[in-house]
Amino acid sequence: MGPFRRISCLAALVILGGLESLTAQCGVERWSVKTGTDPKAGQVNLNAPSSTTIAHLRSLAAPNPIPSNSRVSPTETTQWVINATLIKYKLESDSDYHLVLADASGRTMIVEIPSPTCVGAGSPFFSGIQRARSEFNARFSPTTSFKTTSTPVQVRGVGMFDFLHGQTGVAPNGIELHPVLNIVFNPGTAAPLNAVEATIASASPVTLDDDGGRVQIVPVDASSQSDKQLDGNALSSVQQVSIFLGSGWGNPDTRSRESALSDLTAAQVSMHAGGLEHITSLLPVPLQEDFSDLNKVPVNDLFIQSKLSDLLQSKVIPAPTPSTVYVVFLGPGINSTLGGLKAGEGYSAYHNSVYLDGGRVRYAVVPFHTDFEQQAVAAARALAEAATESAR
Repeated sequence: MGPFRRISCLAALVILGGLESLTAQCGVERWSVKTGTDPKAGQVNLNAPSSTTIAHLRSLAAPNPIPSNSRVSPTETTQWVINATLIKYKLESDSDYHLVLADASGRTMIVEIPSPTCVGAGSPFFSGIQRARSEFNARFSPTTSFKTTSTPVQVRGVGMFDFLHGQTGVAPNGIELHPVLNIVFNPGTAAPLNAVEATIASASPVTLDDDGGRVQIVPVDASSQSDKQLDGNALSSVQQVSIFLGSGWGNPDTRSRESALSDLTAAQVSMHAGGLEHITSLLPVPLQEDFSDLNKVPVNDLFIQSKLSDLLQSKVIPAPTPSTVYVVFLGPGINSTLGGLKAGEGYSAYHNSVYLDGGRVRYAVVPFHTDFEQQAVAAARALAEAATESAR
């Protein structure tokens, strides 16, 4: 490689904003298929993408054997569009961005964005790969270690069956979208909500959390809507795990409030989700951590997700089940914020979910309120909506 070529490659890496080093390697296995330099790349219809789901792609039969330099029609000659949740991402040794997508049932599959510097001349996918890479770089900063998020995305890419070798998030049949040609974060109307999501969205407003995901908030005036029913299919039994964060809990002034909040009764919740029969409450987990510094700065949703991850990894709280909803009660003085909204002004509680190592974690966050009744109503509503969403 001459000096001019080295300078050109360095400039391309800087312009694209990638984290790859000059010593980064490109891939080998099915690389022509993955980057569009195989003989059948021209057969892929880039003008008419087909909408699909993770479940459908995972149900397809994998070819046996998998050809190294040819495509399997129609799966690998089709440009697919998926609406899902991005839960993990990293920079791989072959310079690809490895993204793990999940659907509402927790089914996962991999989609990958190659480095444009690894795409051969004449590939019909080059401009799409370059666009997708730039879109991802503008939003995230991948490293060689997996990072987690919970961000709705719409991904467009070409089908590709990969060899199974224990990849994180891999589909049972090895299906991927590889390469990704376009990615849209928080697609909104481009990704229609299913019936239950639409029901919940009509019950309480939606805002964006700190990493751009959709979060359901309970309005400040939630008490005026206490008799509003949710029409979604609520779980008949919910395991409520109550978590009390902050040094303000555990004293005589808050002990009675802890006891009441840790057992939101069926009567409280059923007025929000008709069909929710009972709540099984576990013992609260009062964490007597010193939040003196955090009282001076906002506590955002990313902090809550990190705290849940720490508690699960240390086994302080039980691992999630399909019916578990963790309810995080913030102590007095903690300044909770959510995507620019401030507790007590923009919302009184919210619920969200994140994919951690133990699976999908559903949780509600309830900031402290001096009026116990208002806090109890906000907590019950957030739990009810989280329980309804859990049934999707």
